[in-house]
Amino acid sequence: MFGRSKKERLLKAIALIDKCEELLRYQIEAMETDESRSRLHSPFAYGYIFGFADAFFAKEHVADGDRLGNVSSLFESLFGPKAGVMASEWCMAAMQDQDETFIRARLVGGQEIFALINSRGEQIPTGLGKYLLDG
Repeated sequence: MFGRSKKERLLKAIALIDKCEELLRYQIEAMETDESRSRLHSPFAYGYIFGFADAFFAKEHVADGDRLGNVSSLFESLFGPKAGVMASEWCMAAMQDQDETFIRARLVGGQEIFALINSRGEQIPTGLGKYLLDG
C-alpha cells in the first residue's frame, strides 16, 4: 500500500468491503426467514463472517492492521452501525476468549474463500447459508 494516497486506499477499501458483502449477502438473503435472521446473530455466524472477510481481505493483500478495520466496517455494513459495532466487538472478545464455536466457524469462512479462489469461482461459498438454513 506504499505510494498510494490515503484517498486511494480508502476507495480500494470501500470497493473490497462492498465485494465481500456481496458474496456474503448471496448466502444470507437466500435463507432469509425470521428464524434464520436470529441465527445470523450467533457465535457461528459471526465467526464465519469474520473468517470469510479476513481471508478475503488477506487475498487482496490488505495489511493486517487495515484488515481488522475493514472487517469491522463490513459488520457495520451488514448489520447497521449499532449492531455492527456490537458484533465486531463481540468477535474481538471471542478471539481473546478462544471461543470454540467462533474459531471453528472462522476457519470454515476462511477456507471457503480459498476454495472459491482455487476453483476460479466454481466452488461457491455456502457455509453460512447452510448454517442459517439448518441451524
